[in-house]
Amino acid sequence: MHIGLVEEALDFAVATCCKYAKWLNIKGKRACFLIWFACSIYWFVVDLQRELYSQAFFCILTACFQAYGFYEWKRKRFGEDQQSTSPLNLESQPS
Repeated sequence: MHIGLVEEALDFAVATCCKYAKWLNIKGKRACFLIWFACSIYWFVVDLQRELYSQAFFCILTACFQAYGFYEWKRKRFGEDQQSTSPLNLESQPS
C-alpha cells in the first residue's frame, strides 16, 4: 500500500497531537482526553481505509476509554484549574 505525502503529513500531525495529549495528561489537564478521543477517531477512519480492521476495532475501544476518562476526571473534578495557597495542589491531581 502506498501512502502519499499529504496522508503521511496528516498522520504525522495527528501523532504529534497524541504526544501533546500525553504531555497534558502528565500535567493533569482534562483536555488530554478530548485530544486523544479525536485522534482515536482519526486513526479508526484511517485504519478502515487501509483495511486494518482489528486495529480499527481497538481504536474505537480506546476512544471509549478516553471518553470514560474524561467523564471520570470531570466527575471527580480532576484537571480543573483551582486557586490554592499551597504550592502543591493535590486535590486537582488524579489518583
